[in-house]
Amino acid sequence: MRVIMLLLAGLWLALAAPAAAQDGPGDARRLALAERYLDLTQGENLRKTFAAYFEESFAKLAVPTEQRDWLTQNVTAAFNQAMQATFADVADDVADLFSEAELEAMIAFSETPIGRSITAKSFELGVTLQTVMAPHLTSAMTQVGEKYCARFDCEAGDDASAKFGP
Repeated sequence: MRVIMLLLAGLWLALAAPAAAQDGPGDARRLALAERYLDLTQGENLRKTFAAYFEESFAKLAVPTEQRDWLTQNVTAAFNQAMQATFADVADDVADLFSEAELEAMIAFSETPIGRSITAKSFELGVTLQTVMAPHLTSAMTQVGEKYCARFDCEAGDDASAKFGP
């Protein structure tokens, strides 16, 4: 279930609407700052979290060690590649959302020991929140589906969870 939530988080980032292209030198600087901010706050923390998660998850599989190692290495590499592409796509949005001064301040803070600690813990908290939220969201969406079918009389064999569940 945790991997599903992590995949959904990555998908959400990947599907973020692209912003307008950067035009002037100030925009180019903001874009560079946005890329730096994303790398500081998401890059390494994300890579470490996913690598550890996949290693832990695949260690539980009843397959030979060679296969577990291959899966861990290749799935982690694929996820890293997808995340790098996602960050490249979302950098424009970050540059549009934050001013140059805000990006500089966030980067300066993120480069301090306390900033790195807070960033790592915030990322970990986000993953935990998604994991804990999954059953609640499943329950809520099932209830919405049930209400929908009660209101609109779903066809036989069509259950609400198929329409609204994960």
